[in-house]
Amino acid sequence: MANGFVSSEGTMTVEDVAEEIISELCWASFFQDIEKDDLGKVRCFKIHDLLHDLAQYVMGDVCCTVNDEMPIEHPKRTRHLTIWPYAWKQINSACQFGSLRTCRFQPANRALLSPNVLRPLESLRALDLANANRLNMLHLSVITHFKYLRYLNLSRTSIKKLPESTSSLCNLQVLNLNDCDKLQQLPRHLKYLKALRHLYLRWCSSLVRMPHEIGQLTSLKTLNIYIVGKKKGLRLDELEQLCLRGELHIKNLERVRDAADAKKANLMVKQLNELLLEWGRNEQSKLQQNVEQILKALEPHPKLIKLEVGGYQGNCFPDWMGNPDFKNLCFMKLVDCWNSQKLAPLGRLPSLKRLVICCMHNLKYVDDESYDGGVARGFQSLEYLVLSCMPNLEGLSKVEEVGMFPHLTRLHVRACPKLTFPSLPSVRQLSLATHCKCSVGSVSQQVLIQIPLTMGSCNTIQLDSLGNLSCLEQLYLSRDRELSSFPVGMFGDLACLRKLHIVKCSKMEALPSGLANCIALEELSISSCHSLESLTGQVLNVLCSLRKLEIVDCDKFKGLSASFQCLTSLQHMRIEGCSQVTALSEDLQHMPPVLKSITLRNLQNLEHMPNCWASVRSLQYLYIEDCPQLRSLPLCVGGWLHNLKTFAILNCPELQNPFQRETGQDWHWIRHIPDVFV
Repeated sequence: MANGFVSSEGTMTVEDVAEEIISELCWASFFQDIEKDDLGKVRCFKIHDLLHDLAQYVMGDVCCTVNDEMPIEHPKRTRHLTIWPYAWKQINSACQFGSLRTCRFQPANRALLSPNVLRPLESLRALDLANANRLNMLHLSVITHFKYLRYLNLSRTSIKKLPESTSSLCNLQVLNLNDCDKLQQLPRHLKYLKALRHLYLRWCSSLVRMPHEIGQLTSLKTLNIYIVGKKKGLRLDELEQLCLRGELHIKNLERVRDAADAKKANLMVKQLNELLLEWGRNEQSKLQQNVEQILKALEPHPKLIKLEVGGYQGNCFPDWMGNPDFKNLCFMKLVDCWNSQKLAPLGRLPSLKRLVICCMHNLKYVDDESYDGGVARGFQSLEYLVLSCMPNLEGLSKVEEVGMFPHLTRLHVRACPKLTFPSLPSVRQLSLATHCKCSVGSVSQQVLIQIPLTMGSCNTIQLDSLGNLSCLEQLYLSRDRELSSFPVGMFGDLACLRKLHIVKCSKMEALPSGLANCIALEELSISSCHSLESLTGQVLNVLCSLRKLEIVDCDKFKGLSASFQCLTSLQHMRIEGCSQVTALSEDLQHMPPVLKSITLRNLQNLEHMPNCWASVRSLQYLYIEDCPQLRSLPLCVGGWLHNLKTFAILNCPELQNPFQRETGQDWHWIRHIPDVFV
């Protein structure tokens, strides 16, 4: 676009033509390793080496990449130049020629030593300075004299503002400021950039206001962020005449006076894929009148794919959010809507696959309606559901019916103590925690403020209801500071469970005996459970399918029981940060026959290991670090050292010396091992 290689055709915009060209090249297998975003658009790709060589041959010296200290052969012929940082000494000579049309500093961290480097480039059409950490106002002031410039990439730089003279770049079509997290303001007269088509402001978290009368940029197609102001020229009606597409994040909606003003945004006619509507978390938001009518007036085009609403203070949501006409809507996130008591009929959305609801303190049910008259039952496409910080949430559906949530496979619940689980045979993964961190702001914009909330312990009824998830394969229990024991029978119906992770349950003293029913369990990880002392033989004796065992940061944990040898399928074991472990001699004397790796880290009081591991021939990886009291390992001819591929002893002074390369008295035991780190 910047060099005029792509132009509009008839009713098709230049962007549509470019996308069609890319699609044709993909179809013709000209590209490979194609990566697409969530919306199915091509993000990046590669071309085959042979095609690359052919393209280079055809272009000759017109395109040049400077990636070493070799000089450019025919600099006057070069039109498109890419300079890598380790060739920065050649920048001055390479940029002396006014014939350049494209210049990319890739990346530009060392390149821009002086603004004078850029002065000869007045004929540029495209300039890429992404990641130029040393970029300053002097560089930018030089760039504003490039009257032919059509594409300017300043993304991921530390600039705080653009010079006012930026408004004189009358041919500029693309201005990329993505991820400029220190950018505070844009030029006041940006409205004079009449050719501007794409203004990228994603992740510009410090930006506090928009330029006046941005609605005069009638060619604008992309505007990631719009911050509503109070004065004329900064209000929501500036969006009325803009034919925006793609992604739009509207901030400070508490400044909208009424539904009539909201209607002027004219969102219904904009071809948006993603829409984020955000109210500030402030007093003005709480006092806003007619907020429900304002959200109703902000209805977007039904081709929307992603919708996020944050900080909305209405009691209910408009019906358009659950309108089945939104056939493409596959992702929705609702955050900090504290007053809302009822959701829109989201279960009617035919393509909704991912739903995130956080900090809605008055909500009781996710689905609050009954289904009759031939209407499809709720959430037929939903696969992923996150529920966080909702103390009054009682259930997923007010009226439980057969056939609801048929494709829900991943469920994450945080600080919802009243919630019980209905029969959900499709759920494969559950994450359950009593402590959550609500995100204030937009995940898509990554403006996050963490607010820790604690809602007490998981109640017995909630844990008992886990049996309704009969096909559950992965269970993550975390941050329950009051849970000391599990209800009897909790694991009785979880015969398909393969992974169990228990994290930060500080009062848990022992694993539940019902875990013996989980005959398919392959992975058990326990961390930061400071009251756990040991793993009893009652549990270990029956976990014959267990392949991976981890015990991490459990202060009172003293060691494994002699039943450790019953874990006949165990392949990987890790014990870390358990200060009470002093000896593993009995635990590891008879190891599982297929054990492949052992990791022992930060065991400050570990002194003793088994006397002999003669029967262990499967071990391939041994890693021991920060075990200062450990003095010896069980060395024996033809034993566990035979098939070892990695042997690592770090920060264990008493243990390391005998294994020093060539000079240690025990070096001959390990000299055959491929990777030795001592």
